Amino acid sequence: MELSTSDTECISGNGTIYQTATGAEFEIYCGINWAFGDLYISYTPDFMTCVENCAKWNENTNNTVCLGIAYAPQNYGPDESQFECYFKWELQNASSFSLVDSAILVPAKTQNGTVNTSHFQANKSLQAVRVPRPHHRQT
Repeated sequence: MELSTSDTECISGNGTIYQTATGAEFEIYCGINWAFGDLYISYTPDFMTCVENCAKWNENTNNTVCLGIAYAPQNYGPDESQFECYFKWELQNASSFSLVDSAILVPAKTQNGTVNTSHFQANKSLQAVRVPRPHHRQT
């Protein structure tokens, strides 16, 4: 199978931290799907745009935080040049799934090691979020 642009983006960043234009950081997981917990679905041309849009959502909303994304490059949007991008409000039930790539928000840490939630509204606490670590797929 030929790799799409999104596959290449994920493979080159698998297991690394990606910093978005907003300054939010996401850990990249290729071939991992977070079942359930869908907050919003959009269509983006590539994996990194999906991640960037999740970070922008958090900057522009007073509601639920986008804790991560699941990107499905095999599922076309209405115009077949963009693909399914799921924002996640909950991250549970991680599983290997070669057709989906994911990224999870890394809570910002202060110098003393505590979680910094100051850029979120009071109802958007990241301190209570428990994110299980998925198993990495071999590349």
